[in-house]
Amino acid sequence: MIQKLVILLVIISFYGCQKEDNAGEAEAFRLPAHFPEPVYDFSRNPFTKEGFELGRKLFYDPILSLDSTVSCGTCHAQVHAFADHNTAFSAGIDGRLGARNAPPIFNLMWKKHFMWDGGINHIEVMPVAPITDKNEMGESLKEVISKLSGHKEYPVLFKKVFGKEKIDDRQLLLALAQFQGRIISATSRYDLYLQGKASFSEDEKKGFEIFKEKCAACHTPPLFTDQSFRNTGLDFHSKDPGEQGLRFWIRTMENLLFLLCVI
Repeated sequence: MIQKLVILLVIISFYGCQKEDNAGEAEAFRLPAHFPEPVYDFSRNPFTKEGFELGRKLFYDPILSLDSTVSCGTCHAQVHAFADHNTAFSAGIDGRLGARNAPPIFNLMWKKHFMWDGGINHIEVMPVAPITDKNEMGESLKEVISKLSGHKEYPVLFKKVFGKEKIDDRQLLLALAQFQGRIISATSRYDLYLQGKASFSEDEKKGFEIFKEKCAACHTPPLFTDQSFRNTGLDFHSKDPGEQGLRFWIRTMENLLFLLCVI
């Protein structure tokens, strides 16, 4: 766990300090007017049609997994709101069960933390965890890049988006962010109601009032989340420490680093 945290922190610092010039022309994109300001700054990764299509192709391509049997879309199914439906634990390569169910991945550009324990804090870094997890996709970024570089289509597609002959892992993660960042739930009946483009029935109005009174404290509109982590109490003794477990390992790592510095 500590090793994984260190790796993720290194990757985050590496990607946060570099800029990338996209070769494709930026496509006009308007954020939903009733949504708050996004967390992710897409000015460093401008939307392009080619970038979005490359990200979508990668998202649904099992080439990212060790045995080319599992794609991102395997567990994040569009028909189930980009989540894994009706299963407690999502299955990866060789039918291996992970420790959790794959979470939905819409409105990601507004999220401050990712995964059920908030262990990752950047949309670009997020795919590294499932790609390299032994129970999910079980692959290394080095091997993924090798497979993409030897593919008959990907070198041309990457060059079209990034203008470079050589594919690297940063380009892979930027392309995935292009697609995943644009999965936005802003056209529901509720969203149209807020924009004055639809009306609620009397029952819907009453339901909305009940929701605001009983549920909205945690499921805060318009994104219906307050970005926090909570134990729902479904298990009397939970085997998954969630964010508490993550905080424990972070504190442990900080203490170890402090001791190393002192010694």
